[in-house]
Amino acid sequence: MRIDYRNVAPEAIQAMAGLEHVVHESTLEPELREALLLLPRTGAPADVYLELERRFDQEEMVALTLAIVAINGRNRFAVGPRSPVGHYVSPHTRVMEGAGR
Repeated sequence: MRIDYRNVAPEAIQAMAGLEHVVHESTLEPELREALLLLPRTGAPADVYLELERRFDQEEMVALTLAIVAINGRNRFAVGPRSPVGHYVSPHTRVMEGAGR
């Protein structure tokens, strides 16, 4: 690993954790949060945005945006310093698996 952000700038990691906390405390389903990462590939066509407005209130739309910011931010922390990735398991995933989903 090139840079250990946790040691160099723990306040940045704390800020990212704050964003993620807001997202995880929202009513958004975890699957919907991972699906949001596909937006840069497809763009945000007007019909898709209208469907988003139909299904979510403004608070949820902000949470969706924060989810994108948090996930992309974490990815940036991993890419530059070549941090090991792939070992993280969301606590929400464990809850869902325990519920028989």
